[in-house]
Amino acid sequence: MEKAKNIFGLILGVSFIASVLIGYGKDMSFMGEYCFISGLLVGVVLVLSTNFEFKGKSIFPEWVFLACVTDTIVILIATLLMGLNLQGAFWFIHIINPALLLIYWLLFFDCKNILKTWRMIGVLAFPLMYMGFAFFLWKVTGNCPFPASLIFVEQTIGVAVIYILGIFILLLGLGYGLCILNKLAKRAV
Repeated sequence: MEKAKNIFGLILGVSFIASVLIGYGKDMSFMGEYCFISGLLVGVVLVLSTNFEFKGKSIFPEWVFLACVTDTIVILIATLLMGLNLQGAFWFIHIINPALLLIYWLLFFDCKNILKTWRMIGVLAFPLMYMGFAFFLWKVTGNCPFPASLIFVEQTIGVAVIYILGIFILLLGLGYGLCILNKLAKRAV
């Protein structure tokens, strides 16, 4: 089972990295977008973790993988609700990779330790860093990457803070929902 997990994880990690490089490689001006950065980050986490696990070592705690799943499921949901780009590699970035990562996580991870501790807050780590990066980029260059542009551009600071708090509450709810789904999947197997 461990070998299958590592092979699936490695293939999935390469798929994440390749698809964002192919999808965004034609126009570097969009590389500040959430989908590019999160896809690249998730791919690197998967490749690094499987390379270490092939050697019998673990470098990332399970909450990191929950954060990866949560971030990519947000992309999948946004694609379905907003009709994000589905041309070429963006099918992988917006639909296929998130769905496969969810399956990978449901099959090979156990969320019980995450639910018992403060680790659930880890689902907010990347979105918080991304919001800081996007805000900084906007103030320095005048260009705010998508989707942060929906939060910061033409909004007052108070409205932006309310949006961000709302997003964090939704992310925590999604993280808990994914853990419940994980527990149900473990019971079914």
